Amino acid sequence: MACILKNCENLVPGVKDRAFFINYECVDKVNSTFDPTNALILTHLELFTGSPECHLFCVEGYNWSNEPKFSMVKKTFQKTWEHSFVFRIFDNTPEDKIWIENLKDSRFMVVVENVYNKSGLERTVYEILGWDFGLELNAAERDPNSDEMLGGWLLTAGCSDKMKESSMPLSYIVGSTPGDTLTEIRTHLAHCCPSI
Repeated sequence: MACILKNCENLVPGVKDRAFFINYECVDKVNSTFDPTNALILTHLELFTGSPECHLFCVEGYNWSNEPKFSMVKKTFQKTWEHSFVFRIFDNTPEDKIWIENLKDSRFMVVVENVYNKSGLERTVYEILGWDFGLELNAAERDPNSDEMLGGWLLTAGCSDKMKESSMPLSYIVGSTPGDTLTEIRTHLAHCCPSI
């Protein structure tokens, strides 16, 4: 066990409005790498090559509309972690509908970008939800009369009822300089995503 020292910086809440989804089956866990001193730090995300192509797909939120949440779940013989991700799609096109329809039968991971960037070194910025088993779509709702959603979709993803994650979300830190993680994210981005 290590010492936890006072954080002299102000912790800033929230995640940014853009998140990235990865099909669970696209992640090459054998060739992805971790920090040898901390198993909760992913240092390289490897995706399988082939057809269909594997990419990170972006989901654009608005005004803090993405809501990741993580909590420990105490079972009789073990403790696990629930990862959940509530997000909103502010549209209702046929393309949005087919995306949601496909999502409901998928397992996926989500990369979120925290607002908080301790010392500007990106050690607290990116996290990956659903590494062990992937998340699934647990709820999808559209109220055409909602003045909050303006007829858009409210979606909730999380762990399955039976299988929870073995740890909290992974920190995703590539390289040793700020921007290295973002550079790797850019190499995996789907062509439909706006440039970041």
